[in-house]
Amino acid sequence: MTLQNSTGRAVQENMSAPERLSIIIPAHNEAAVISRCLSSLLEGCQVNAAMDDASLQVVVVCNGCTDDTAAIARSFESRFHQLLVIETSTASKSFSLNLGDEHAEHFPRVYLDADIVTTISDLRFAASALEADERLKCVAPEMRVDTRRSSLGVRAFYAVWLRLPYFTDGRMVGSGVYILSQAGRERFDRFPSIISDDGFVRSRFEPHERLTIRGSCFTVQAPTKLSSLIKIKTRVRTGNLELECRYPGSLIGGENTGGALVSLLRARAYLLPAVLLYVIVQKLTLHRARARVAMGEFSYWERDDSSRQQASERPLRVLMIASSGGHWKQMLRLQPAFENERLYFACTDSSYEETIGDRPFYSVPEGSLAGKTQLILQALSVLRVLLVVRPQLVVTTGAAPGFFALFFARVLLRPLSRLFGGRPVKTVWVDSIANVDELSVSGRQAARFADVHLTQWPHLVDSVAPGKPVFSGAVL
Repeated sequence: MTLQNSTGRAVQENMSAPERLSIIIPAHNEAAVISRCLSSLLEGCQVNAAMDDASLQVVVVCNGCTDDTAAIARSFESRFHQLLVIETSTASKSFSLNLGDEHAEHFPRVYLDADIVTTISDLRFAASALEADERLKCVAPEMRVDTRRSSLGVRAFYAVWLRLPYFTDGRMVGSGVYILSQAGRERFDRFPSIISDDGFVRSRFEPHERLTIRGSCFTVQAPTKLSSLIKIKTRVRTGNLELECRYPGSLIGGENTGGALVSLLRARAYLLPAVLLYVIVQKLTLHRARARVAMGEFSYWERDDSSRQQASERPLRVLMIASSGGHWKQMLRLQPAFENERLYFACTDSSYEETIGDRPFYSVPEGSLAGKTQLILQALSVLRVLLVVRPQLVVTTGAAPGFFALFFARVLLRPLSRLFGGRPVKTVWVDSIANVDELSVSGRQAARFADVHLTQWPHLVDSVAPGKPVFSGAVL
């Protein structure tokens, strides 16, 4: 088999996967992702083969954990008996990497972040390059960035970054995983206490000694929000500046130049808005990083928890809004369905605040088609409530305030959530049970903006459009 790097050059013929491999995973409060990491490693491996594979060793170093990281990691011991879980009270990535080295038995040696998704077969394929070409000392699989849950701004940043030389020249190692040969690991003694361990490792090798291996890959979950991206990029820039201070002359970055951006724009002019955002993020993070270096602030570790936390783990912000009278009573009958969420209420009658306990309550003015001025004031008031609450789900039983809530949620909040990385807002309209013969005026208009459009009368199903409304029962 011929191994090729990211530029398509052959490395050596007749390459075979290494017989032995040690994988070190430092983990600090990674209960949300350690199961995903270990599950992906074992993906594609036969259970019995993985359990009996003495040539494969996985060392999880739980450092300073206050969550269930260690317990979750140990739950995999029944599937793979070469798994070693170590616990230390010292919350330090460099310390845990050194501790992992003390227990690791094999080379090549993989250093893998706990939030990375890859497989043992991918790691073995990449590691085989070290035996195929003795000049190589450090390799890594190709990186893939999962931006499906990310905001438009984050996706725009990566649309540029993934097309720049740092990523495309086939020499990128790090960003969550790197693999060292024994000769490569002997280039340095212990991992120093610094922010950027992968930057330090990359700087130990000349470009011809490190390689990105095409045909193997790992996946990084991108931040969901631009603010989270700025945090982690600030950490990266701070780490690089720290390396420059502590190890003058180190080969650190420099691939992504202004000329590279110009070349990218010549080839893909449509990326101009994304390039502008990329430059802004880079300038901002460099400014923040320099400020931290000036203060000697190297101990603070900015981590992106948005990419670690599963969407299902976070309660929804639910706005329940309705007019007074029967509309309000019917909506209160729906409240138990959302008791595990963060509920906010809005109504045209301020006295109804007493009916919802200590939940946040907002009063909006009355409005009707007969009074255009009042209707406009009501719409503006509902918009204010939505901007304050920033709901991820809007539920209403009508009438006019519910329509305005659904309207603004769809035409304003949903695009904003996509831009800034929040959950896309969903909308639910439950037409009043009083509308027996036909849907209300608001109910008919709301069909365009409701993700779920319900009637409480079966004979009104599909009376507005196919699938709108639908009947799922009655609340009274």
